[in-house]
Amino acid sequence: MTPGLRVAAAYATQLFVIVGVATLAVWLVRLTRPGARLLYWRAVGAICLALPLLSFQISVPGEFSVEFGKAALIGPAGDPAVPYIVNAGAAAAWVWGAGVMVCLARLAAGALHLFRLRRRSTPAALDAGIDSLRGDLAPHAEFRWSPDVRQPVTFGLRRPVILLPHSFAQLDADARHAVACHELLHVARRDWIWIVVEEHARAIGWFHPAVWWVVERIQLAREQLIDSLVVTRAVS
Repeated sequence: MTPGLRVAAAYATQLFVIVGVATLAVWLVRLTRPGARLLYWRAVGAICLALPLLSFQISVPGEFSVEFGKAALIGPAGDPAVPYIVNAGAAAAWVWGAGVMVCLARLAAGALHLFRLRRRSTPAALDAGIDSLRGDLAPHAEFRWSPDVRQPVTFGLRRPVILLPHSFAQLDADARHAVACHELLHVARRDWIWIVVEEHARAIGWFHPAVWWVVERIQLAREQLIDSLVVTRAVS
């Protein structure tokens, strides 16, 4: 195995260890509060992304050395295998970069799809209770009817929009209020920007299941936190 591939393997192994230990720790300490779980998994994700920066060094004069996340490989610069090593490392970098570009292209396509959904939607005039709730939580948010969605879809930062399926009107008043409150809390907490960051992090680490696991834990904890906030507002 070439030094570049060994470095990548070391990093991948470190991610498995960190995420595995983090998952076990959540189970051992019974971390059940959604807000605490959200902060915890965000911290784990930040550590995973920052790991390459914690210990990274490449030096070529007189020797070939790589140190990456405590994994170090050293060989003489005159070794005839060095050109092969460089080529293999470049190939691995190209594969990773191609994967990142594919993921980013999918994100761009998703953003374009959301733009089209918004353009095809129509303004929604809801009851006074929901309108009052919107004024309290996110007065800059806009409710719109969309024939293309089956569940509420919330996105946008400067001009946040909440797309509602037509089936929303068939819910009883309490259910409509709870759903609207859930989506408005997402807007009030600016969760859209967090989702964008998380999906870009997933794109960078597309090759590693641990990255996908951490992103999914973050997003699950956020939804659980919003649900708990909705319940708290309902009983207060």
